[in-house]
Amino acid sequence: MAYPRSLSHHETFWRDISGSLQERGYTLRARYQPNWTPSCPPGHESRRYEDAYEIQGDGSILDAKTKNGEIVILKKMKSSSSALDILRRFMYSNHNDPKNHVVPLLDDFDISDTGEEAKILVLPLLRRYDEPEFRTVGEVVDFVRQVFEGVAFMHKHGVAHGNLHAANVMMDPLPLLKTDFHPMYPDRTYDVAGKVQFHKYRTKYPVKYYFVGFGYAYAEGSVHVRDPSRRKNSHRAPELQSPLSAHPHDPFAVDVYQLGLILRELVDPFQNFEFMRDIIRDMTLENPSARPKMEKVNEVFNKVMQPDSLFESQLRARLKRKNESALGAMLRESLHSFRRLGLSDLPAMPNYRNANGMLNGHTT
Repeated sequence: MAYPRSLSHHETFWRDISGSLQERGYTLRARYQPNWTPSCPPGHESRRYEDAYEIQGDGSILDAKTKNGEIVILKKMKSSSSALDILRRFMYSNHNDPKNHVVPLLDDFDISDTGEEAKILVLPLLRRYDEPEFRTVGEVVDFVRQVFEGVAFMHKHGVAHGNLHAANVMMDPLPLLKTDFHPMYPDRTYDVAGKVQFHKYRTKYPVKYYFVGFGYAYAEGSVHVRDPSRRKNSHRAPELQSPLSAHPHDPFAVDVYQLGLILRELVDPFQNFEFMRDIIRDMTLENPSARPKMEKVNEVFNKVMQPDSLFESQLRARLKRKNESALGAMLRESLHSFRRLGLSDLPAMPNYRNANGMLNGHTT
């Protein structure tokens, strides 16, 4: 690993505002302190040193610790962004509604130390929704239930996400964690000395899922809306593809399509989800006016989930890949049957609301 012994352009921004952040109760890691010098001696293997790990992506996101030692995420955002208004709307008006799956906004403030007018948002430390992997059908069904109710809740309140893809669907990993993890390198512990360790089953350690990344969100009545047709990702709905993108589109129908793609990619490798096929097919119809509204998607899904439609044995089943060999299937089935012994007295479908109701120390 190449050891970056100096800060990148993205990183100097955070170093330069570290003092202001400290005054507000947010401490950056050693690498971003004004007088930082690398702890790894020149010529030594650097991956063993936490401060060798530089910031990821475009540099707009960095972690910090609060006064009580809690790890949070700081996100730099343009002051003109409409995403902050949306996060505030769901935080202050609908925070306690269990159907609200918009990432909680813990704090926000202006920063002008560097001459660059920016907002800093403080968000909880989350993790991608499928890391670690799901183990049972019931765990996947719980995920589907939560994201369906979450998007339907946003739509009910006049907000379309506009950029739903796997990286923008997260979970509070705290119930699953045996060790802490590094926010920039989530497969490593916080001190990067080892690999992060998890409990295996969400059935026993239920989690809550959240939506992040509201930069392309549409809010009824808002005048600050970015053009979603300018996104460059594979989750763009057909109506956002050129030349159709020049025409008006329904942002709520785009959400339905994008969420359908997320679910298709999640369940397609497995044999267990025939009962989801029709729902996903309808969500990903080419014609946006033919797609169901999220309220209807929820209604159909809840009917599928009635006890006389889906048996408990189906929910407790392991995820069976379509391409697994007969021998592999037999071995995995035996191992799963053994592990299930410790889960038999728990509901087949996890429910975080019956667990601790906390998000990294914050009541949800």
